[in-house]
Amino acid sequence: MAEPVPLVFISASSDDYELAGKVHDFLCRHGVPVFFATRSLPELGDSDYRRVIDAKLDECVHMIVVTSSRSRVESPWVEAEWGFFINARRAGAKLGNIITVTAGGLDPLQLPPSLRYHEVVPFAEDRLHLLLRYVTPFAAPVADPSAAPAVGPAAAEALRGAKGDAGAFEAWSVGARIRVFGVGRGGQQVIDLMFDLPAEGVTRVVVSTDARTLEACRADVRLLIGEGSLRGLGAGGDPGTARAVAEAELPKLERELEGCDLVVLAAGLGGGTGTGVAPVLARVARNRGIMTVGVVTLPFRFEGARRARLAQEALEELIGTCDIVVPLPGDEAMTGLAPAPPVTRAFEHLSTLSARCLHALAGLFQNRGLVNLDFADLHAVLKDSGVAAMGQGEASGPGRAEAAARLAMTSGYLSPYPLGRAQVVAMLVEAGRDLRLDEIARATDVVSAVLDAEANLIFGSELDDALGGVLRATIIATRFPKTTA
Repeated sequence: MAEPVPLVFISASSDDYELAGKVHDFLCRHGVPVFFATRSLPELGDSDYRRVIDAKLDECVHMIVVTSSRSRVESPWVEAEWGFFINARRAGAKLGNIITVTAGGLDPLQLPPSLRYHEVVPFAEDRLHLLLRYVTPFAAPVADPSAAPAVGPAAAEALRGAKGDAGAFEAWSVGARIRVFGVGRGGQQVIDLMFDLPAEGVTRVVVSTDARTLEACRADVRLLIGEGSLRGLGAGGDPGTARAVAEAELPKLERELEGCDLVVLAAGLGGGTGTGVAPVLARVARNRGIMTVGVVTLPFRFEGARRARLAQEALEELIGTCDIVVPLPGDEAMTGLAPAPPVTRAFEHLSTLSARCLHALAGLFQNRGLVNLDFADLHAVLKDSGVAAMGQGEASGPGRAEAAARLAMTSGYLSPYPLGRAQVVAMLVEAGRDLRLDEIARATDVVSAVLDAEANLIFGSELDDALGGVLRATIIATRFPKTTA
């Protein structure tokens, strides 16, 4: 098998090789092909050494310069290497990024001007994920280099100044690897609906004990468990049977979790597979150190006491295992529908709410849109948050931002939780390319006005042309006082 073409060229003086080696190892662990001379080359003669390095400079798309002092970054070899990249970019032969990783308290203002212009990331082992958003390969060659999409805030800001419109801000892929698991029939329906929403960078997986469910679903990955014991016929509505199958096939579940930074579970609680398997999958993910979020639907009252009891037991287990759990009660979610909606409409509405909640969570963690969030910061704020409540509103026309935010705040499925007592509120604002920064500010002002002064409001945005002139605001509120319902 041919070796992959290196995507990232790492340059450092010999005094910074140990530091650069850590950057190299991090990128390799995340599947990014890297060239770093001291790790990538065997012992060569001086002439061959230079020839190979020059060839790699031509091949690589991005460059990372690692330094702990200005004098080291200005060593002859390092200076020559980043000078080559800068000149290649000016000539249109390179479309990638130049990222400088600084250490030892080096102030970016002390860097040479040509490096200071590009992205600068302070070195910290728990912050290296920031590099991943800048070294994602372009999806296809760009015929006109001047029209290449901006990747990274400095380039985006430069384009904004030149073009003065939101179109300059193309979403860049973030390093966080997100997998959304639809568990059981209810989860499968949610995953199917997610295919009608933007989901770049998200892998959608359906886990089922029913082979027929998998045949009909639209997932990226279809995972059948219990094939031997259940013969693909399902768990028969028994969560105990589904749980036993999941426990027996842990290696199969663990393989699907490899490399994940965030796992989001979608399940309808009260039946068999979703109720039995979702808590097992959540436990396995958390044991692997993966941030885990559950978005689950609870039964309607007409579904009976047994389903309600099974759902509540599974919900309590998920709350004790996941970082965040967003329960969507069936009856409360009917707010806004016509009186006495048909049963099929009620279930479809609940699945749609789940899909949009999953989409909003993925959007917050993926840094898409005009205002972006940092995965590590979100992880720190939302880790071990417990129960969360979701609200969503849409509006168009003048004042659409404020109207959508108010509708989200008064959603029936948010109302049991006093928003003003939430310690953390995450908000995603979505609209087409006419979305303006002042609209994001006005939407967040509406929400922040009801929050405690010490509450943490985090927000992001996403551009979705399918929304047309509609602006959608999604609120996920969490860390309520223990006495809150």
